[in-house]
Amino acid sequence: MAGVPAAARVAREVELAGMTSCRFAADSPWVPSEHLRAEIARLAGALAVDFGPADRREAESSGTVLVLDGTTMPNRTQIFALIDGGGERRIGQVVSPEDAPLACARVIQSQSKAVPRLATAGRSILRATAKPGDGIVSRWINRPISRAISSVVLRFAGVRPIHATFCTAALALAMVVALTSGTRSGQVWGALLFQSASIVDGVDGEIARATFQTSRSGALIDSVIDALTNLAFVLGLALNLAMQGEFRSASVGFAGLCALALGLALIGRISARRGGPFTFDVIKDHYRSGSTKPPSQLMRAATFITSRDFFALVFVVMIVAGFASQILELFALAAFLWLIAVVRVITAQQR
Repeated sequence: MAGVPAAARVAREVELAGMTSCRFAADSPWVPSEHLRAEIARLAGALAVDFGPADRREAESSGTVLVLDGTTMPNRTQIFALIDGGGERRIGQVVSPEDAPLACARVIQSQSKAVPRLATAGRSILRATAKPGDGIVSRWINRPISRAISSVVLRFAGVRPIHATFCTAALALAMVVALTSGTRSGQVWGALLFQSASIVDGVDGEIARATFQTSRSGALIDSVIDALTNLAFVLGLALNLAMQGEFRSASVGFAGLCALALGLALIGRISARRGGPFTFDVIKDHYRSGSTKPPSQLMRAATFITSRDFFALVFVVMIVAGFASQILELFALAAFLWLIAVVRVITAQQR
């Protein structure tokens, strides 16, 4: 379910709820796969887990048994509430050891809708992987496509976020090859590949959040590839125009690249000082943290138009419409304004 066996997800919540042992019971002999055992060990390593029919042996020392319907995907809060006597009875019940086998049997008999229920829960998990800061383009265009890709990819055991990150890098490489062909069609293909990289860029984060595999190193690699992809697109487009004889537009693009590269170096300095991952959001975070007031309309607009998902889509539309030169002019203007914002943030933090 969303890349993690449902039983492993339940085991994680049971362990987080403070339980020390757990038995998974089914209506027929069940031999868990090595993948399931490995995922339980990864997500609930402190929990003693076995598989088999419900009986009295494991519960006699505690005097009570918590019988859960695993297909409802109970979370730790619901489990706590059930133990305290005020939880939802649909997820299970607390019984005596003598009543445990019968209670398990009743739960198993009621699981006729288990598969649709788990499928719905899997979709909910993927929907929850969206970022609060997603812009309109990401929320309504990129995210639905990337989630559809993630839902397919997560059906294969062994898929890791880094695999999706490498796919983004491969699309960026293909984008550079297309742009440096020096042709009009190369511009179009490069823009389409840039938009594709922007969409696929969301997959690694979705996989990481859905399968509990987020890490600082993964976030750093993702951010570096994002930055290089952005730089490569502008550089490739400038080279493309230069190869077609449009040297003025190419020079404007190169100037904007210099401003962007300097800003990125300064952001790297800020990120290193804060001990966090490299991220373009460091500027936005600074202005947000400096005020308790809701962001102004100007700040919202600036946040929107400087997001990668927005300008990737705009660049596709402009290149298809034949405005490649104007893209570099807009980029250079935005890059210099952004550099000014970066310098202001650094100056403010040094006071």
